[in-house]
Amino acid sequence: MSAAESAEGLRVASRTFGRVARGRSALLSPGLALASLYLLLVVLAALAPGLLAPHDPLEVNAELTLAPPSLAHPFGADESGRDLLSRMIYGAGPSLLMGVGATAIGVVGGTLLGLLAGLGPRAIEVVVMRFLDIGLAIPELLLALVVITFGGRSTFFALLAVGIASIPSYARLIRAQVLAVKNTGYVEAATALGEGRLTVVVRHVLPNALKPLIVFATIGVGAAIAAGASLSFLGLGSQPPSPEWGAILATGRNYISTSGTLVLIPAVAITLTVISVTVVGRAIGRWTEGRRS
Repeated sequence: MSAAESAEGLRVASRTFGRVARGRSALLSPGLALASLYLLLVVLAALAPGLLAPHDPLEVNAELTLAPPSLAHPFGADESGRDLLSRMIYGAGPSLLMGVGATAIGVVGGTLLGLLAGLGPRAIEVVVMRFLDIGLAIPELLLALVVITFGGRSTFFALLAVGIASIPSYARLIRAQVLAVKNTGYVEAATALGEGRLTVVVRHVLPNALKPLIVFATIGVGAAIAAGASLSFLGLGSQPPSPEWGAILATGRNYISTSGTLVLIPAVAITLTVISVTVVGRAIGRWTEGRRS
């Protein structure tokens, strides 16, 4: 083996070891471990709230009105005497549904528009891109307010509004990836071998174009949760007495001077969820980068 071959082998080994080390360090990171543990608790609360909640989240008890935290009620009670811990546990479901559902709408709609703009004729590309530019020019929250104005105040229309508002961002990302992938050698080789256009798109273009979308969508779940909570806080999403974090926060602000936990606890839950989703999303991004050749 020549010196040049040895040096090249050392460089390859160094790059491989670096990717493995980065992956292990991300996997063993205390911050990532805490974020993952917190998200697991949120998912468990969303899937099986009855197993964790000590009380009925809608049970009214006038004797516990604005009760402070205690052993029986660790987070205290709200203005109607309902156990705040139980309401927070049951509120994980609507909040998580908002994040995942809105992100799914954004990903599906953005993927379709991005593929159309990246693979369609020039005229269609221009029309789609102008449409996306208009969507990006309008703040997402304002666009969501427009959708709710026509649809109505409800959890469904809040989810739909947040999802529609996120479509332009996902579409621009998919279009950029499609333009980069469709001119690569393996796509040209597949075309030269006689594979149909649809087969090339499904087997080669789409899978490679969607790789960065996984990380972007993971982080987008946190942003959608925050947006949904903002709409509920404004009275445009879930309506009381629904145990949704944004709605709980909106009601609690009226009693902030007498019972600060009604504001502090849902605000901390929303913040920790958004931060945890972002941490996990970035870790996924580092892990996928480490697996690239």
